Amino acid sequence: MTVSKIYAVDFDGTLCEKRYPSIGNPISTVINFVKEAKQKGDKIILWTSRIDDELEDALKWCAEQGLEFDAVNENLKETIEKWGTDPRKLTADYFIDDKQINLDGIKNGSELVRAAEGGENIETREMYFKTDFKTRSEEGKEKIISGYFIRFNEETELYKGVFEEISPGAIVNSLKANDVRCLFNHNSEIVLGRTGNSTLQLRADDIGLWGEVTINPNDKQANDIYARVERGDIDACSFGFIPLKEEIENRSDGSVKFIVKDIDLKEISAVTFPAYPQTSISARKEDCKQNEQRLLDIKKQKLKERLTR
Repeated sequence: MTVSKIYAVDFDGTLCEKRYPSIGNPISTVINFVKEAKQKGDKIILWTSRIDDELEDALKWCAEQGLEFDAVNENLKETIEKWGTDPRKLTADYFIDDKQINLDGIKNGSELVRAAEGGENIETREMYFKTDFKTRSEEGKEKIISGYFIRFNEETELYKGVFEEISPGAIVNSLKANDVRCLFNHNSEIVLGRTGNSTLQLRADDIGLWGEVTINPNDKQANDIYARVERGDIDACSFGFIPLKEEIENRSDGSVKFIVKDIDLKEISAVTFPAYPQTSISARKEDCKQNEQRLLDIKKQKLKERLTR
């Protein structure tokens, strides 16, 4: 029987970007994690410094995001009944807060659950591949760069024997909630467009995530990048994301494949070289190491059970 966990979740800077006393944009990584925990039967406490009208505004906002809580700024009913009072100290298994969000290592079977915005030990991953960019421009009209920035169900090799692919449903939540940027070489100082102001249009189809970015005519750097794409000097793309849910497939030939089921999409990029940085490779190697240890522990447990029969 699975024992439910208790999560105490902060509001400002955790469920939404910090804009107090206003309410900032949703932080989809944490929202999705909390929703999934609730669906699994875990208990969720909203633990925030907001009171009165500000708290009511926060609760209304949370309801609009589909969030449900078992308690707000107090212990669970069963905890209060157990002690005959509401202890000053909150009883929870995990505290999710913008000062220290670390959900790495919370695992459910083969799924690795990750969530956070700005927390330690959470890093954005990158995935690279060649693409077929198109450009179009008519005299007196806008310059457009378009192409597929993500391809679904397509293996890419991170390093020898380790592969990764994105499932079609992985970007659904990000397309609804995120203000995705289109960058050059993952450089946040070179923004070609963004979904928030409709200078970047994104849509998912059977092939992958297709994007169309409108170049700023007054941005010399952006126009230079357009010229390089048009001439074919730049023909690769990448995207920066945090994996929220992924399965690890151990194959008979000894290779390993990460199947990413849900991501928090941060940005897409036109890139000069389609090559994985060492940091991304190191992170995946660590994931493989942890998975190997988990499989070894399972084998040991099964062997122990057989010997004790």
